[in-house]
Amino acid sequence: MIIVLEQVMARRKVKIVQFNLIWTIGFLLFFKPASYVTGLTVSRFLNFVVLCISIGMVILALLLFGSGYKMKKPVLWLLILCFWVLAGSSVLNLVKGNPIDPSDVAVYFSSTLCFVLLCDIGCWYSPERTCRIFLIVGILMCSLNAISMFIFKGVGGLYQETVTVNNYEMITSNYYLLARDNASYFWSWPVLVMTWFYYYRFNTKKNMRRIALAYTFLLAVSYIYVWSVLAAVACLCVPLILLLLMHELKKEKTQQKKKNWFIKLIKLKLLWPLGLIFNFMLSRGIIIQWFAPVIENVFNKKLTLSGRTFIWERAYAEIAKSPLIGYGCEPMDLSIEKIILNHAHNMFLEIMYRGGIIALILFIIAFILISNKADRIKNNVLSKFLILMVFIFIICSSVEFAFYRYHYLIILVFLCHTELFSTKTRGLELLHL
Repeated sequence: MIIVLEQVMARRKVKIVQFNLIWTIGFLLFFKPASYVTGLTVSRFLNFVVLCISIGMVILALLLFGSGYKMKKPVLWLLILCFWVLAGSSVLNLVKGNPIDPSDVAVYFSSTLCFVLLCDIGCWYSPERTCRIFLIVGILMCSLNAISMFIFKGVGGLYQETVTVNNYEMITSNYYLLARDNASYFWSWPVLVMTWFYYYRFNTKKNMRRIALAYTFLLAVSYIYVWSVLAAVACLCVPLILLLLMHELKKEKTQQKKKNWFIKLIKLKLLWPLGLIFNFMLSRGIIIQWFAPVIENVFNKKLTLSGRTFIWERAYAEIAKSPLIGYGCEPMDLSIEKIILNHAHNMFLEIMYRGGIIALILFIIAFILISNKADRIKNNVLSKFLILMVFIFIICSSVEFAFYRYHYLIILVFLCHTELFSTKTRGLELLHL
């Protein structure tokens, strides 16, 4: 009996070690710092590795179906959306004779596919381990990136200049380690969200709280340093909103009062459409006029928002030429020629530009399915927290979004797994209102 038990424990240990190794390497590939430091050769090599791993992840997912793994329907629709925007529309454009960059199609779709499968299979196998490994890699890489902004200023760190592209003035920035531009925000902010989620759901020890607070402080300072006000506000909102939710929870538990207006307001089906409408109205220049005094006098910014308004105008003109299927992964130089930059700098416009009306419909379907899934646990604090975080992401993506930056998808994948909010372990029944 003892021998059998030892064999079982040995197998379990090997299984855990294998999971930790595979998932650590997998997530590390999606923060590819080497491609930005050492140049294109390493980038091509890493892209080839990611392509191979994505094929392996698909095979693994198929093999796991026999062991009980089944992809959540909202996650499947997220993949359908990504497939259409990053591959399907490109194929149709290729058939039509429009220029397409096959390498971008392979790299961007395989990266997104692999990342989503890593998160989804990881949640099925062990949400705690998946989140922990994602954070070990994410916090380390994003912290190094933020620190490098201060250390290497002017020599590969933060470097800002105003350049003219197609007769339009643009402000460009270079960040040393993880990315050359604002992609840093889309890598570090989802990691921050999952850090606080992990703290409240899986590990409430003091050391984890210190890590969460230190990472929040580092990101907030780095955002302020590069003068990204919206990113800094979004960063500080992460712990503040969750603490506010927890504070209201304690009041409900001790005083047995009815839910206040703040708790009632958090309705996913209302918030997310409002965020998308905000994206649309901002891209049309409506909201800019409303807040013109604040933008110009308080933040000392031009109403062009560092050239974004020019990009949006050009993007709308190009979308009108191919409204149904968009342009897919066209060559970067062509996108720059058409819309000044290689992406539309707005989630609403980027989805329309890359995948047309079809992509917008798929996007709405995916969000409806995710909302229905998340609403099944209506009174859970952490589900409301992630709902609000997605809303904040939608607002932030009104000025900074490229569809191939996929790190925000981890929040959506976790929302699709409502069983993560079960109160049967670690005494988490206190998390219910």
